[in-house]
Amino acid sequence: MKIEDYKNLWQDLGNSVEQNWKLDMDALRQENLDKASHKLKNLFRVKLFILCFFLAVFAYLAMLIVKYLPTVATIATLASFEFWTFMVICVLIYELFLINKFDYNDPLPKLLKCLSLIKLSTIRLLRVGTLILPFNTILLSYYIIFEENMIGVIIQNGLDWPLTFSLVFSTLISIWSFRKISPKNAKKKWMYKLLRGNGSQVMDAIYFMNQIRSIEKNDSVIKKTVDNNVYSK
Repeated sequence: MKIEDYKNLWQDLGNSVEQNWKLDMDALRQENLDKASHKLKNLFRVKLFILCFFLAVFAYLAMLIVKYLPTVATIATLASFEFWTFMVICVLIYELFLINKFDYNDPLPKLLKCLSLIKLSTIRLLRVGTLILPFNTILLSYYIIFEENMIGVIIQNGLDWPLTFSLVFSTLISIWSFRKISPKNAKKKWMYKLLRGNGSQVMDAIYFMNQIRSIEKNDSVIKKTVDNNVYSK
């Protein structure tokens, strides 16, 4: 057998290996895309359900505000809850829009950017919640315990030491939570657990997309190695 025949056999073998590798890489890529798609579909359903819930809460609070319109203290209390509910609705609509426009045919960097925007919007919503919810919790707890509106008591009697302690405590909790819940902590386990059911699917989808990026990177390196071996022969 001539040298040229050996070269042709070697090149055919290299082409066969490359084709099989490409098929395997395509299968792995599609598998990770399917997993990411499943996570995002699940996230879309969850956020749509949450949006419907908060729309109902928003409408109910609006009815209460109209009902207690002359009462300043009650209106202020309800308005703080209404503002938080409105923020949640806006962010949920934005996230549903991003998930709905997600196109798996787009380049990988664009897909990862879209997923990152969804993740960041969820984290930012939680950060806004840390500035509002501790104080709202104090308001609700005060009403349950004393059956009085805390803001109304402050307006009539001023601050006493229990109210001062409650406000300072809620402020410290808000500051601490706001600093802890940040994008830089997104990969930590406690953040993943916090986002479970309302954002962890995005982090899972990002993981699968990064797996695809790793596959494509390895595919490029191996292809280059095979080509070099073929041409060197």
